[in-house]
Amino acid sequence: MHCTFAVRAEVEDGLRKFSDYLSAWAAFDAWCASRLRPAESR
Repeated sequence: MHCTFAVRAEVEDGLRKFSDYLSAWAAFDAWCASRLRPAESR
């Protein structure tokens, strides 16, 4: 039974880290999009 809980904890930790990773990419994408606007519209 211990193995089941250990695997679940590892999967939950991995999903949290993956979510953080995707959030960082989304923030980077938003930053890139804001940098690509023409200078006069800033």
